[in-house]
Amino acid sequence: MKASFLASKLALGLVAAAALSSGVAQAQTAPSKNKSYATVLLGIDKASFDCAGATPCDNKDKFIKASVGAELGMGFAAEVGFSNYGRAKIGTTSTTANAGTVMAAYRYGVMDDVTVTARLGVAYVRTTQRNGSTEEFKGSIQPVAGLSVQYAITPQIEAVVGAEFTRAKDASNTKANITAFGIGASGRF
Repeated sequence: MKASFLASKLALGLVAAAALSSGVAQAQTAPSKNKSYATVLLGIDKASFDCAGATPCDNKDKFIKASVGAELGMGFAAEVGFSNYGRAKIGTTSTTANAGTVMAAYRYGVMDDVTVTARLGVAYVRTTQRNGSTEEFKGSIQPVAGLSVQYAITPQIEAVVGAEFTRAKDASNTKANITAFGIGASGRF
């Protein structure tokens, strides 16, 4: 049931992106000369913290990512960003995770107005674990990867569907994989 929820949210996002782009004239436009861009994604994520029979066991939440990047040439770009992976609640403990990311990106045009971007980099992931009035923090350097598909609505604005993958450590050094999916937009400036 949870996998179908994720699939339905992703499908809804794709339909929304298609609807948004269908109202735009289909005339070919020249590529933008702006080399800097900003992207915002909103969606859902899942952290693989082990529930070990605890109830409630809720390891899904909202995902928000904001990033800025600069094209370097030949399809390559450098990006910095901030991701909020929300909160996992396992029994009486809740764990939130946020990350600052530095990534290298490669954009590849697959057809007119559609590009695919692959990203790889490092993230400083900070978790906050709360149990009653006790609060513990843990920061760690983790690998981060991403993949997105962009559709150029205009030379300056793209609709984006993307995914991000990293991991986090809680206060007891337990690792969890984080998988996030989102839809959003990117603008050039």
